[in-house]
Amino acid sequence: MFERFFTSDSTNATAVSRATARGEIRRIRRGLYTTDTVTPLEALVLQHLWEIVRLVAPGTVIGYRTAIELAPSPEGVVHLVGRREQRFELHGTKVWIHEGPGPLEGDQRYMETLFLASRARAYLESLKPSRSGREFGNKGLPRDEIERRLDQKLRVRGEDDLNQLRDEARAVADELNAPDEFQELDGIIGALLHTRDAPLASPVGRARAARQPYDPDRIPLFQAVHRALLLEPLSDRPDPFAPGSTGFSHAAFFDAYFSNWIEGTEFELEEARKIVIEGAVPETRPADGHDILGTFSLVSDPAFMTQALDHVLSGPKQFEEVLHDAHRRILSGRPEHHPGQFKTAPNRAGTTVFVMPELVRGTLREAHGLLESLPDGLPRAAYLMFVVSEVHPYSDGNGRVARALMNAALVAARQSRVIIPTGYRDDYIRALKALSHQVTPGAFVSMMDRAQRYVDELPLGDYGETAALLEATGAMDETGDRRLRLPSELE
Repeated sequence: MFERFFTSDSTNATAVSRATARGEIRRIRRGLYTTDTVTPLEALVLQHLWEIVRLVAPGTVIGYRTAIELAPSPEGVVHLVGRREQRFELHGTKVWIHEGPGPLEGDQRYMETLFLASRARAYLESLKPSRSGREFGNKGLPRDEIERRLDQKLRVRGEDDLNQLRDEARAVADELNAPDEFQELDGIIGALLHTRDAPLASPVGRARAARQPYDPDRIPLFQAVHRALLLEPLSDRPDPFAPGSTGFSHAAFFDAYFSNWIEGTEFELEEARKIVIEGAVPETRPADGHDILGTFSLVSDPAFMTQALDHVLSGPKQFEEVLHDAHRRILSGRPEHHPGQFKTAPNRAGTTVFVMPELVRGTLREAHGLLESLPDGLPRAAYLMFVVSEVHPYSDGNGRVARALMNAALVAARQSRVIIPTGYRDDYIRALKALSHQVTPGAFVSMMDRAQRYVDELPLGDYGETAALLEATGAMDETGDRRLRLPSELE
């Protein structure tokens, strides 16, 4: 007989009264009822907010910050625009109807009886001064939040989208009595597009105006990794093999071998060993052979492995230089991937979309700011590896560059390397995905710690014994069926 949410009037008043008495319906507020007699009213209002608002405030425009967020503000307020000002509460959710013009050009009908302000109107309204006090909070958004949202539009949709927004705002500014707000919006957009010299309030806006834009969505992720690596007690694992020693060379070979295998450059162990020792690049696979040679040349170079970290720490520009050097040497056999040059087109892996090309330099700069405060050894090395992997600054070879830089940080700290053998690849990929998509650094830190412990237990001074242990522990397993065991876990 009744809809889930409905209003009472003279035509159904008697039926409503009787149904209420029988407990079949209950009142939400005067004139508004629901057939849901179980869900707590506070939760019910939040779950079905717009179904309810359309009944209690028909004909109004969803405006101000609510039109941008389409959700109650932090103070639990929904901001609407109507013929007269009104404020009331719906079981914890406050409704504030501001006096103002009805639907304008660009506003869209919403939920049958409401209108949703156009984005131009919403931004102009959100820039208006707000003096509502603590209970109802601000009807607009903070200036830095508006800048952040406009920068995001620029990143995702490009300059034309912001120019269109500005044109739409110009068209409705007079009807909203918002000439000052339009001038402010025009200044923000102009500064972001480098056509106006206007002050900006947000870090991301100032970086964009300074032609050093970065990906603000990645910064909280880097901060979470940084925090986890600072707090997690990680073991100190000194490397007994000095640069230039036989054990150092063996470690570099296995490092290069497995780092390429992860990326699909697959050779039998002894075939790869022959490529490295004799420089015998297979005629049928020259590029793959050069991948192995290039990676080994880098990670076996005592100068690079002991000095790269100092260069990285000296500044963001030097960080870029080290990355370019590593990429150039690893990808020397693949000129089509522009060795030593940042990507010019977006790249992705599955559902992971990496940092846009124009944001690479700025994002690396922001990530670099957290590096020095991390301890030497695994914390700093793991952070570097994740940053490069997450930014993905090159069209190809990013994983190999990330792992090479990680191990350079470990060698510089005289710590055992981290090598990801074939049998540990799935754990490695899962941990990176969990961190990237769900911001859960725990699995990543544990994975890195176990990978380093594995290498620390290998008798790298003896190539034959190490190769045998790789087989025995499941490090060479391609199926993913075996659990990688530490040498100390073998019976």
